[in-house]
Amino acid sequence: MASTSAYRVSPDGASGLRADSATSCSATTWSADTALDLDLPDGVTMSSTTWSVCFGSRGIADANTTITLDHPEFGFISVEVLLGGATRVTR
Repeated sequence: MASTSAYRVSPDGASGLRADSATSCSATTWSADTALDLDLPDGVTMSSTTWSVCFGSRGIADANTTITLDHPEFGFISVEVLLGGATRVTR
């Protein structure tokens, strides 16, 4: 965010996250920022891989997005990204 860029976070398969940057959330050209890529812990997968959320240069998300994570031993948990950029975890 210090670069005043927008960052889009999206699934990289069922068990990872990728980050891309651009000048704004409405940009048509994005650049991968592999330093922010994340592999989920062993056994954790996302039930849907069709979502994405963009954080503008001030860190505000462009939409509410709910990501459901599944673990074979611990079950499901949902992480909701709120419009303001905050997150909420629910079962």
